[in-house]
Amino acid sequence: MRIRRILLPAQSYAIVVAIAWLSALPVVAQPPGRPVNTATVDSSHAMRDLQSHEIQFERLPNSTSAPVISAITGTEDGRFLAVAGDDHAIRIIDCQSGQTVQTVIGHHDWIQSLLFVYPEGAQTPELYSAGNDGRVLRWKYTEPLESQELVIVPYAIRSISVTTAQNLLAIGGFSDELLVYDLQNEVYVQRLSCSTNDQRCVRFSPDGARLLSASRDGHVHVWDATSGQALVSYKAHLSRIHTAAFSADGNWITSAGEDRRVVRYDIAAGQMLWSHELAASKMMSLCLVNDYLVAVAGADNNIRLYDAQSATIIAELEGHYGTVSVMAPCGDFLASGSFDTTVRVWNLLELEQRRAQRSIPTSRTPIKLDSKLKIR
Repeated sequence: MRIRRILLPAQSYAIVVAIAWLSALPVVAQPPGRPVNTATVDSSHAMRDLQSHEIQFERLPNSTSAPVISAITGTEDGRFLAVAGDDHAIRIIDCQSGQTVQTVIGHHDWIQSLLFVYPEGAQTPELYSAGNDGRVLRWKYTEPLESQELVIVPYAIRSISVTTAQNLLAIGGFSDELLVYDLQNEVYVQRLSCSTNDQRCVRFSPDGARLLSASRDGHVHVWDATSGQALVSYKAHLSRIHTAAFSADGNWITSAGEDRRVVRYDIAAGQMLWSHELAASKMMSLCLVNDYLVAVAGADNNIRLYDAQSATIIAELEGHYGTVSVMAPCGDFLASGSFDTTVRVWNLLELEQRRAQRSIPTSRTPIKLDSKLKIR
């Protein structure tokens, strides 16, 4: 299906951006005797003046304002971002120039999830999108982008995940089922039962062997991605979970919720490793920089970089003036999108250099994005 393209005028924003497996486990509703680390989180050495590169967007001709940002994804080489929001458009951003190189329309409601996916052996990614219109689209990375509708469901989709290792697409939203779709044979292969009808996050482990869903009631469910066998179910938060992610080896899950806490759970041990309240507001987004360094953000407009090994907040990234709704890696950089209608790009390597220059005790964990955490 060929869609219409809207090209926005070139923008002059100057930015610098270069962006295990275990046998089946028993399901546990509430892991007994979990050793939760409740040590005080040290924020005394947190840096608060790191500069970011701001990307602003022009409104569409039929819109009254620039879009509130609801989805973002970056290419592995850091060259491009795909950004979407409440104006139903997807913008492809050239990070070196800061220009919007393409704006495409395919959805007719809020877009809630975007993914750049690299097919096996391919150097050029495909873009997947999904949103409140219940549609999942796959965009061929061409000029202009062209979309293909993969599936449509009768409810709003809040999150999708793709694993090229298994060639599967996972779909979660306002339903008590999590759907798994075989991209090659174009058929649903799993319908997995969830505890509520509000799934805000679905994600495959980096090797595609496991699949998680995080929901409104604070539960995280984990399945074997191939068989659909339930592995673990546990109560992680007191209220809605907006985002969760696997560690590089797929054995830990880190989640952030509206109870203002960030939680790490060990699947093999069936135990919560630690749970920390990192802010005085709802946590809306999370991005694993690596297995021990976590970027979390939410309704207080700031991003915190938390080093789990030292229980230390090593930086507070300030610059947004609205809820930080989404974050994503882009090359070696961290990109964040906000209700303030802007995207900001943060140089994490510069952060490490500046901490050393100021003789601030350095994190035990290198501030470098782990490429293993990127879903292929």
